[in-house]
Amino acid sequence: MPSSLMPQGLTPVPARLRILATPAPRAIRRGIDLTAGMALLVLTLPLFLVTALAIRLNGPGPVFRAEPHLREDGRTFLLLAFRSLTAGPTGGGAGLTGLGRLIEMIRLDQLPILLNLLRGDLTLIGPSPEPLTGRSRHVPENWAADAALPMKPGLSGWCAVN
Repeated sequence: MPSSLMPQGLTPVPARLRILATPAPRAIRRGIDLTAGMALLVLTLPLFLVTALAIRLNGPGPVFRAEPHLREDGRTFLLLAFRSLTAGPTGGGAGLTGLGRLIEMIRLDQLPILLNLLRGDLTLIGPSPEPLTGRSRHVPENWAADAALPMKPGLSGWCAVN
């Protein structure tokens, strides 16, 4: 698909990165993802637990929020983050809490993404995951099948490592 026809935020895979989609590098990459994910989770576990406890004590509602995102094969996955909004009457967010403002400011709300890395939804380096929320007004209904990412989405984008 030409890059001019792709939804905003999706970019074609550079030719030098296409080798990463073959089976042998994919297994090596998964091993690196698991090793790095476990190491990062162990290092951040105290922050993870303190943040989860603070959110639980701050008010009603779940500790995590899960937003649907697009995978490389056209399927969706739920990207996890700590909840920073107050729970509204229907379960949706009603407004940013004081604690939510703090955890977003120092980016602690993104720690649960490590769980997505360990589950295999993400890799360390790849294209940004494409969110599915708010897209139905802008693109056709069947866009997810046509706009599947060329490779697994990543925690850190290509631009950060190039």
